[in-house]
Amino acid sequence: MKDITQTLFDAFNRRDFETLDSLSSDHLEWLDVPSGIKFLGKNGLKTWCQAWASAFSDSQVKIENHFISGEFTCTEYVGKGTHTGELKLGTIKVPATHKPVEFRMVNVVRIQDGKIVNGKVYFDLSTLLRQVGMIEKPMAA
Repeated sequence: MKDITQTLFDAFNRRDFETLDSLSSDHLEWLDVPSGIKFLGKNGLKTWCQAWASAFSDSQVKIENHFISGEFTCTEYVGKGTHTGELKLGTIKVPATHKPVEFRMVNVVRIQDGKIVNGKVYFDLSTLLRQVGMIEKPMAA
């Protein structure tokens, strides 16, 4: 299972989106938790990754921690990139700001029969929006 997760991250970093289809179940459900958007079906994971790559064209992800329990994997990682394209998060649409971002994310993924059947991705949306200049940094107490 760790190989599947590593392949997912490597494919994203190479922009090898077709590999993502080969990792995905026909009935995949991928949930972007902060936006509440579900990406469904064999192309769901690819569609989600392509949207991020479009918004952050030079983005790369690096695994920090990886855990496996039964058919579940949990991966903590850091994403870095420059906001070069429109970022779409549900009703939030942020035009390119050309600002650098770096933020932590966590994926919880369920794998059955060698395919990703379900995934949830968690990240701090306010940190991301602050880094692209859409909201102000909180004032110090």
